[in-house]
Amino acid sequence: MRYHSNSSSFAHFIITIMIVLLLLAQQAPPAQASSGAQDSADTIFKLVISQAKDDVCVGETVNVTITWGPNTSYTGGGGSLPLAPLTGPSRIALKASLGYFYPQDVPPMGAISGTSTVTYTADKVGTEKLFAVAWTGGSSDGIATDTFKVVACEYMYTLDAQLDMTVTSEDITYSSRYTVKSRGTLTPTDPDNPRHLEARDKTVMMTATIVSWSSSKCSLFTWEPATGMGWVDARADPGAMDIGMVLQLAPPKDLAWDMDYSFSCDGDGVTIAGVYPVSSGDPWVSATFPSSIGKQNVVLDMFEVPYNKLKGAEGLTVSYTATLTLEKKESK
Repeated sequence: MRYHSNSSSFAHFIITIMIVLLLLAQQAPPAQASSGAQDSADTIFKLVISQAKDDVCVGETVNVTITWGPNTSYTGGGGSLPLAPLTGPSRIALKASLGYFYPQDVPPMGAISGTSTVTYTADKVGTEKLFAVAWTGGSSDGIATDTFKVVACEYMYTLDAQLDMTVTSEDITYSSRYTVKSRGTLTPTDPDNPRHLEARDKTVMMTATIVSWSSSKCSLFTWEPATGMGWVDARADPGAMDIGMVLQLAPPKDLAWDMDYSFSCDGDGVTIAGVYPVSSGDPWVSATFPSSIGKQNVVLDMFEVPYNKLKGAEGLTVSYTATLTLEKKESK
């Protein structure tokens, strides 16, 4: 019985100790955030880093905003509130694991509070966590983070070119318009190289129409708009120093004009009909996109050559534009 009594007393003692420990744990102050956390009472500055997108494409460049200011919760480790800082952080260092910043660090700032913007370019697929660390002298201070996904994206390219020509003579004035258009989806083809994109056998469409016709002696009897169709391959790759994207369209395959129109002037009939192949150099069209997306003016040989030959000719006005657009294809 004595053994049982001692065991019972010892058990009660252990239970009592456990209850006391639980009560002490409930009354204990919460654990302090790790050194450098932006909401810590031990940091002089509060720091925020952010960018606007949930997902960033590999190769895409986005703006990243860093904001700093005095930490109103800072205690300085003493019982009374310390004086506010007289100057801003000596520097703010940036770190990324799947991409890179430009500039690498936030430029030196003198203001106690403020905002600075840098660019971030994603280089690899995965979950990115950006870090910003404020430094005061030789010691690290506030830390801020921003997390988002970097994904391999599809892009859309668009080629849009138009040449306008007006012929004016004593007896006749007419205007014609020629267009070349192509559009396609560029997709990653190599999981190990998600910034290399390709589009195969995309349609190229050409049209030629008479926009206006005016003559006291000549009548336009028949007119079938000239058309043309072919196929083109496109590719996009990282630009110099892995900045931006370079989009190239290869020479079109089986591209030709199909024309058929006729008119009569003073009883003399004229008919123009036939199929006229189109040739070009390699690449056919190319453009560099520093931000990986956007619109760029380009040179299209099939318009550039006649434009240079015809511009300035008497009784003839000619102009042309050609653009390449590269844009991120939105997920459905």
